[in-house]
Amino acid sequence: MSSGLTLESILDMTFDQIEFSAQCVYRHKIEMINMVFEPIAAAFGGKKAPKSVKNKVSSSRKDQKKDDKLAREHHKINQLRLLGIGVRDI
Repeated sequence: MSSGLTLESILDMTFDQIEFSAQCVYRHKIEMINMVFEPIAAAFGGKKAPKSVKNKVSSSRKDQKKDDKLAREHHKINQLRLLGIGVRDI
């Protein structure tokens, strides 16, 4: 394998260890690809991507969360109405 592990050493690992090892190899490969393609993209006028995009939530996702929350609220209000409990819109 490209990680330097032999098949025998991988077969001796637990599933959690194999998963962790695979994630490490995958992240390293992605970093290597980014290291090659960032200068190429900059040469063609591309903008550099942010290092961390985990914390960013797209606006469509925010809208979806708002829609989901609104739908849950309407569902709960309808359940209360079916039980005979009057709920006024405030």
